[in-house]
Amino acid sequence: MFLLSSPRKQSGFTLIELMIVMAIVAILAMAGLTAYTGYIKGARDTNRVAIANQMKTIAEAQTTISGAPTPAEFEAYLLAEGIAWNISTEEPLLARVVGSLA
Repeated sequence: MFLLSSPRKQSGFTLIELMIVMAIVAILAMAGLTAYTGYIKGARDTNRVAIANQMKTIAEAQTTISGAPTPAEFEAYLLAEGIAWNISTEEPLLARVVGSLA
């Protein structure tokens, strides 16, 4: 005769439960990453606007002192003020700032 043993209570999670939890965590991580990327873009945009406003203020001050500067003179003035600006990559913005003063 076979002895019938009482079934033991199993502890732990099933594979389906673990997969559902992993899917929920992945969805939350995606939402968080999207929000984080938006915050980073906003911070960069704010920084760029601040630099452009600073450049405009410096250009206006330079214009008041010695007339409208050429882009090369303006770059030299920015470097003298401690602002590193690559004129070759940002020339369209620089031309607009200097051109608006003329």
